[in-house]
Amino acid sequence: MKVKLVAIAKDEAAYIAQWVFHHLHFGFDAIEIHVNRTEDNSTVVLEKIVSQYPDKVSYRNADWVDIAPDCVSRVMQYAVYAEAYQRTKSEGEFTHICFLDIDEFWTPRDFCSSVKSCLESLDKNVSSVSFNWLNVLDEKIAFSSLTNPLKVQPASTVKSIINLKSDVSRVQLHLSEFLDNDHFYGHIMNDGRRFKHSAKERQRLAESEKDVEYPFFILHRMFRTQIEYVSLLYRGNPRGNTPFKMNRPGYIVTALNQKEVMFNGELYAAYLAKYKLFEESLGLIEDLKSAQKNIEARFEDAINRLEEIDTADSVHFDGIKRIFSGVEDSRVKSAIQKLSPTVGVKTQERFLVSRFKKNLKRIF
Repeated sequence: MKVKLVAIAKDEAAYIAQWVFHHLHFGFDAIEIHVNRTEDNSTVVLEKIVSQYPDKVSYRNADWVDIAPDCVSRVMQYAVYAEAYQRTKSEGEFTHICFLDIDEFWTPRDFCSSVKSCLESLDKNVSSVSFNWLNVLDEKIAFSSLTNPLKVQPASTVKSIINLKSDVSRVQLHLSEFLDNDHFYGHIMNDGRRFKHSAKERQRLAESEKDVEYPFFILHRMFRTQIEYVSLLYRGNPRGNTPFKMNRPGYIVTALNQKEVMFNGELYAAYLAKYKLFEESLGLIEDLKSAQKNIEARFEDAINRLEEIDTADSVHFDGIKRIFSGVEDSRVKSAIQKLSPTVGVKTQERFLVSRFKKNLKRIF
C-alpha cells in the first residue's frame, strides 16, 4: 500500500514546511505540491525540502492552467487534481491518492496511527474513505504549529482518500464520483460505516453524522489568528470577481457545537521537537521569517483595499460584510461601517427595480 498526497499552494510559503512535515510524520508515502499564481518564496522553501526528501516530496508549476480558456482556469483546482489523479493512476506506483489544501491537516485522534494503518483497518477494496473537517478555532499565536489542546468546530464537509483500483468518473474536491462498474465498492467514513450523504449536497455528510468522534479527521486551519485570516482573504477569489476570497463565514472564535481535542502529551511533545529539527536541518528559519513578513504585509494591503471599496463594488457588499465579520481590527470595522449606509440604498434600489419588472410581466 502506498498513499500519495496532492495539494495546490498559492502564496503559502509560511505554512508549507509545517504541512509537509505533518503529513510525512503520519505516514504519507509521497507529497506532490502544485504551485500556482504565487509571488512569495514558496519555491525556495520547497527546493530545500525536496533536496532532503527527493523520494517523498516534489512540486510542479501549475501556472499552465492560466493560459487555458476561462472555463478551465476558473476551475483550476479541478483541472490540476484531475490531471494528478489520471497521471498517478496510469503510473501504477500508488494504491491511493488524497487531495488536501495547505490549511488542512489529516490527523489521527490518537496522534500516532499512520494513514496506512487507517486504511489497512478498513475494507481494502472500498473506493473512498472520508474524513470530516474539524475547524480549528481561536488560535492565539501566529504561524504556530498545532497547539494542544485544540478548540474545534465539527463540520459536515469532508475530504477523501481515493482507492486507485476504482475508476473516477468525475474528480470532486470533497467526495469524487466513480463509474458504477465492477471496481466500485462504495464510500465509507474512516470508522468503517457507510458514508451518509447530506440530503442537500452529495459531497457533505448528513448533519447527524458530523458530531461523531471519528478516529481520524481533517484539522481545518482556515482561521488561524485574525491577522493571518485577513491576509489569507486577500489571496483573491478564484472566479476573479472580487479581490477577496468569498467562501469564508467570517472569523469565528467560538461555536455552539465546539469541542476540545487533546492529544497525548508525550506524543505531542515529540512531534514538536521533530518539527523544530526539521526546520533547522533544512535551513528554513530565515526563509520562514521572510514568508511570515509577507503574510503581515498582505494583511495591511487587504485593509487598504477594503478601505478603497466604494459603491461600484456594492453588489458584493453582503459577502464582504460576512467574510470580515468577527474581525476586531478597528480599520476593518470602520471600513465596513462606511460602506453600510451607501450600500443599503443601492440594495433597496435594486430590489425596487426588480419588483417593478416582475409587476410589468404580470400586467403584460
